Amino acid sequence: FRKVEMALAMVVFVIAACFVGELPYVKPKASEVFKGFIPGFNNRDAVANGIAFLGALIMP
Repeated sequence: FRKVEMALAMVVFVIAACFVGELPYVKPKASEVFKGFIPGFNNRDAVANGIAFLGALIMP
């Protein structure tokens, strides 16, 4: 399993490096980037979907 762990870690590292590498080209506002980390619900359906998703994770 050690080889699988290393392969997955490398994939995650490459994705993170690509994300950070693209930031200078996109030049996003820092406030908008951090705002995206805060979850929010826009309507009632989003709340229902969130509850259903949580239930699907807990049930199995």
